[in-house]
Amino acid sequence: MLAEVTERRGCSVAMVKMRLAAALFGWALWTAQGAAGQEPINGVCDEGTVNGCAAGTPNDAVFPDTEVIHVWRCDGLNGGTNSEKCVLYVSVDGVCDESVRNGCSAGRANDAAFPDQPDRYAWRCDGLNAGANSRQCVKFIPLDGVCDESVRNGCSAGTANDAAFADTPTGYLWRCDGEHGGANSGKCFMRASVDGVCDESVRNGCSAGIANDAAFPDTSTGYLWRCDGENGGANSGKCFLRAEDAPAAVDGVCEESVRNGCSAGTANDSAIADTTSHYRWRCDGAHGGSNSETCSSAKPRAPQAISCGGAWSPSASTVCSGQSFTQTRTCNAGCNSGDCATSRSASGARPPSNCGWGSWGQWSDWGACDATCGGGTQERSRTRSKAVGEACGGSCVGSDTERQSRSCNSQSCPACDNSVRNGCVSGTANDAAIPDTAREYRWRCDGSGGAGNSGTCSKAKPVPPQCDNSTRNGCSSGTANDAAIPDTATEYRWRCDGSGGAGNSGTCSKAKPVNGVCNNSTRNGCSSGTANDAAVADATNEYRWRCDGSHGGRNSGTCSKAAPTLCAPNGGCVSGAQRLHGDCPDNERETPGQCFWICILGNRSETCYD
Repeated sequence: MLAEVTERRGCSVAMVKMRLAAALFGWALWTAQGAAGQEPINGVCDEGTVNGCAAGTPNDAVFPDTEVIHVWRCDGLNGGTNSEKCVLYVSVDGVCDESVRNGCSAGRANDAAFPDQPDRYAWRCDGLNAGANSRQCVKFIPLDGVCDESVRNGCSAGTANDAAFADTPTGYLWRCDGEHGGANSGKCFMRASVDGVCDESVRNGCSAGIANDAAFPDTSTGYLWRCDGENGGANSGKCFLRAEDAPAAVDGVCEESVRNGCSAGTANDSAIADTTSHYRWRCDGAHGGSNSETCSSAKPRAPQAISCGGAWSPSASTVCSGQSFTQTRTCNAGCNSGDCATSRSASGARPPSNCGWGSWGQWSDWGACDATCGGGTQERSRTRSKAVGEACGGSCVGSDTERQSRSCNSQSCPACDNSVRNGCVSGTANDAAIPDTAREYRWRCDGSGGAGNSGTCSKAKPVPPQCDNSTRNGCSSGTANDAAIPDTATEYRWRCDGSGGAGNSGTCSKAKPVNGVCNNSTRNGCSSGTANDAAVADATNEYRWRCDGSHGGRNSGTCSKAAPTLCAPNGGCVSGAQRLHGDCPDNERETPGQCFWICILGNRSETCYD
């Protein structure tokens, strides 16, 4: 049989015997190894751990590690094959960058880790490749300053800055400064308080404040009223004018033949707003006279424009290009005045038509690739021309272009890894290519095989933190951390955190604002702030002062305490006060039979009655 097979295949008997012997030896060797547990094992990577192998033996020396990756191989056993290159990225700890919202100088931003607060954004920087997560990162939300002009130095948002603008004789000026980078407000204004002062030369007269005729009833001998203070100012005492000294009352009467006209009284244009068709005003009475009702005068009407309408016919698109013709139209009402044209000369705009396309030309060569790496595109094109036509007596012109594109230079581009110094996701780090700056490490990632180089790679150098105690949560360098140190009753406290391993500052602090608050139970009393007796002049019957805030706190309004009376019984004055001439009952100042006199002490004077 062996001879028959050999003869049929053209092989020698010796060759067949040798092959059979080799096969038997291999089978016996495999059987012996299997029995002893020495079967081949192929190397398999386990890239979940450093130098990990799911099968085979780790070989860390075969490939060098870099700053950003661990590299090794899993060698086969008992004749098994080695694995390919195994790779595990170096772990990266998350590091906050609190100069921007959700910023991380290392790691990946995780906005869902901490909820935002009304005044701040919160997030976490998660570590990569088993790196540790950062602490809570915080950036305060900018707050724009907003005026509250209902109180002096008032702010509904931001911090009051009374020194930003000087007060004027008519009012108080200040600014509301923004916080955490927020914008400052414009100029805030509140009118200064005005004390009511009688002007007894006219009925219901006031040299300061607003006349209040209802405060006191008139008598049979004269008129009584009060001058009320404004913007927190004090009211006057009782004002009096004898009936025979009062000027005659004047009632306001409209004169509507002219704009803002009055046949009696004084025109007051601001009392009543104009309408779209009429001027409106009021005539105010004088010396107790009544005001008029609304006065009105029609505004002059603008001339009406003549309306021309109707489409021009025929359309230029129906007439061959370059051909002159006449267009006509129908006009609306008002055109009979001669201001509207009903015909005009025009030029046709119809283009040549019935033009076909000729054959396509040859394709051009492929153009240059628009990228040296990372996948680009290159194009080629061909054109065809229009055939000649005779519509409208002209000929067709123009051409059409067809383009094709294809991919090119698909090799990977070098890319930076800015999370570490001289880091490259791909390519080779070149630290000498770009010089460092005072604040940054800089380098370039060089490609190979025509892949080009990356742009400038950079990583911030460590910045030592330093407090700026001139503002709340201020840092001249580093990042403010308000949660690190609790505030006290009198101070805002925080810490400036460094970056890149630069460490943190000590405790930073700024005094809290103190608002001035009046204590009117005592003269020049303040329950908070500092008493300023010179800020507000005393009144006739009152001591007045102001409580000044500190560290940016608001000043109070006017504080006051009633001064003790200078009057004594039986026409006398208290000890130390001087009595001036009085009279009774002949002049009858207010009530028949009532006496009055005046007591003076320093710059105070008081009218006394008996």
